[in-house]
This record gives sequence, C-alpha cells and structure tokens, in this order.
Amino acid sequence: QDQLYIDDIWIEEEGAAPPTATPTATRLPTATPKPTATPAIAVVQTLPVGRQPQGVAVLYGLNRFFVANSGEDTITSLDGFLNWRKTQLPSGGDRPTSLAADPDQCRLYVVNTASNSMSVFNSCSNRHIDEVALPEGAAPGAVAVLTSTNTIYVANTALNSVTLINGDTLAAIKTMQVGPVPGQIAVNPRTNRVYLTFRGYPADNAGGIAIIDGVTQTVVKTINLSYNDQVPAPAPYGVAVNSVTDRIYVATTSGKLVVLDGSTDSVIATLSPPVVSGLDAVAVNPRTNNVFVCSATGNVVYVYDADEGRWALTLGVGAGLFRGIAVNPLTNQVVVSNTGEDSVSIIRDFGEYQPFRAWLPDIRR
Repeated sequence: QDQLYIDDIWIEEEGAAPPTATPTATRLPTATPKPTATPAIAVVQTLPVGRQPQGVAVLYGLNRFFVANSGEDTITSLDGFLNWRKTQLPSGGDRPTSLAADPDQCRLYVVNTASNSMSVFNSCSNRHIDEVALPEGAAPGAVAVLTSTNTIYVANTALNSVTLINGDTLAAIKTMQVGPVPGQIAVNPRTNRVYLTFRGYPADNAGGIAIIDGVTQTVVKTINLSYNDQVPAPAPYGVAVNSVTDRIYVATTSGKLVVLDGSTDSVIATLSPPVVSGLDAVAVNPRTNNVFVCSATGNVVYVYDADEGRWALTLGVGAGLFRGIAVNPLTNQVVVSNTGEDSVSIIRDFGEYQPFRAWLPDIRR
C-alpha cells in the first residue's frame, strides 16, 4: 500500500492578498520545487528513559511504546509522534527485562527477571492489574503473547523451559522444556506458530530454535544451529516474524541472520551483516518488509531490505548490548533501546518511499 509523508505544510488562504516580500511570512513554493533531502530511513530522535533500558513493546493503535528499565525497576511509556509524552510506571517486580503488548485485550505483560514474576498492566490506561508468580529460580528473560489463542509465553532462562499462561485467567497452563538458555520469543497469530530461540552454553557453540504449535501447545520442531549442524549459526538470540510474508528472522551472537520459511519451518538463508559482528535484537516492519538488526558488538542497527534481498543501510544508535527493539507498522516508527546510555533511538522507516513537500490550499469557508 502506498504511503504519503508530509514533511511540512503551508496553507494559503483563498482570496488573500498577494504575499509580501518576506519569505518567512508566506513561504510559497518556487516554480520548480525540489523534494526534501531527508533520507527515507534514518534515526530521527534520541530520548532519555530509565536506567539500563532493555525490552521494547508497542501498542499499535495508540502509537504507544513501552520500555523496560532493568536498572531501576520501572517501565517508560512513550506516547506521540515527534513530541513524545513520557510516563514512568513502577514495574511491579525486580529487574524488568522484557515485555509484550496485546492490543486486543489492552494488556501489557512484563517479566521481572530477579523476582521470578510477570506484571500485568492495562496498556491503554497504564494501570497495574496483577502479578503472576513464575517457577522458582526461573530468571524469566522473554515474553510474548499469541493473540489468536490469548496465550502468554514466558521464557525461563535458568530452567531451560517456557511457561504458558492463560491470558483470561492468568493461570499457568503448562511448562515445557526447550533448549538450553532460552533467548527471545516471537509469534505469528496467522499461523498459530511460536518461535523461541535458545542460545546454548557458550562452551558448546550450540543453540537453536524451538517451534511451538500454538493450538496443540507442543514443540513440533527444533532447528539446531551449532557449528556441527547443517546451518552453522550458534548462539541465536533475537527473533522476529513477518506475518504477512511468513518469514522468520533469527539474529545470532555468532554474527548471522538466519531466515526461516514459516510454511515449511525450514531455513532458507543465512546472511552475514555488512560488517562482521555479533547480532542480538531484531524486528521487522511488515509494511515495508525491512528488517532491523541490532549489532551486539557495535552501536549500530543494520537494515536488511527483504524485498530486494540486500543490506540497505547501517544506522548509528546509542551504546548498548542485548537491546530491545519494536516496530509500529502503522506509523513506520522503530524504537531501539540503548542500554549503555539510558535512552532509546527513534528510527523512521519509509522503505523506498521518499518524503516530499506538498502545498495545500485552505478550503475552509
């Protein structure tokens, strides 16, 4: 779908006197107006949040981003487009690291790694609702919600498992074993598939992807990514799903972007970034089919154009490791947490569309 970005507007009142010679008073276009030089994809803002921000989630309709500040046990709520309104909320637990938003239920789920709990908020009113206890010693590190079944998935990093929670009752359904050291979780509500990365132990140079059927709530396939496997890309961490193309993107700290075809649950590509570096968080904009991949060893985000099959840009962001990243396809905004600078970077994603200036007459009567 085509999109229009209006960089600025000058309104000329119909029947008004000819403009004066002062350009700032009328700002009329020249005979041959030129398009703005603003790049289509760029970092446009850096905003302060809480200490050591990690996970990021978004409520699409309100363009409200949430950031988990692991260093001070708070959640930052960011509302707006350019003039952002910031609200700080207590996280409800110790060391919040990951969060997930459910627009259908107006819910926000936050996992607190140090207190082995999950906080539940009304994401529309920013109101705390409940606390859910997780298995003792779980050290939860990731959360996602499969909206088609209203099931919440929590990765228990220290127990090598994932806990499934009923979104209506907030009661645990079951806990399933997955691979060692679970990383991040992504879901596809169109196919009822859940994708969970597990990093494996460093000495093993292993790790992989557990694929869960959201209907039967069972692990249906495991793709191993050790150096001894068919696809050598150990230590996977970040994962993102484009539900439109049914492609899954897995970022590994060993420096590969692994691409899966969701229809076959198989690896179709293994990509190296423009500069050799480890990778961690990843997000995809289904509207532009651009994939945003955070470097684990440099303060940059790589942009992969999945339509053209090429790395398109490298964007500089703030310092940080094991970041969070989220995309709002309705506004084409991407928010990346900078854990080392207590801030987030705002990226504008316009794909191949270049913004331009438009002059509109005032048609009011």
